[in-house]
Amino acid sequence: MVIMVKHRVTIGISLILLSVILGILLRVSKLLWEINMSLTKILVNGVNDVVINASTILSYTASIPAVWIIVMLLMITAFIKSNDLIKVLITALLINLMLSEIATLLLKYHISIPRPGLEQVSDVSSYAYPSGHVARATTTALWLSRIIGISNIKPKRFIKVVIWLWVLIISICRVTSLNHYVLDLLGGFLLSLGSYSLILRVVPIIRERLRR
Repeated sequence: MVIMVKHRVTIGISLILLSVILGILLRVSKLLWEINMSLTKILVNGVNDVVINASTILSYTASIPAVWIIVMLLMITAFIKSNDLIKVLITALLINLMLSEIATLLLKYHISIPRPGLEQVSDVSSYAYPSGHVARATTTALWLSRIIGISNIKPKRFIKVVIWLWVLIISICRVTSLNHYVLDLLGGFLLSLGSYSLILRVVPIIRERLRR
């Protein structure tokens, strides 16, 4: 058990460091930046105003207000039905979302890569790397998959597929809405996986606290 816990912590820190290193390399490596631009051009090739507007609207489903409303509704449902383990997992999701948001803002500020088409930035939200929407959606999907796994909701596999399809759609939309480059998505994904692995470490502690 101790080995497993240390393993999760090591994986979590390693993934977060990978996200940081990728961001730094995007700033200093001309080759990596050219690859990033080439991948982005492939995705946005042929994109018109209709696609951009549709992508922007779909992206709102992974915005901070939308995700927090979903989580709060889940929390209320869990407390009404008195499912202790689901309460623990939703609490872990809340903590993970907060950690992920803080880490995303710190990286955006320090890596300082402007969004596509922006030469000057007015605040930290004008920076592209990493994608907060992708980090948020991935974090939500990881914990929802766990919650669905222990709940009575059916069909479990279909719902999980829909959740991860949502993450994929959000990821593509962040590029086709001209808000991100392709590797911004990878940075957000790595950051989310890393923070998720770290929060898994404290799930037993959360469970013990909620029992008191």
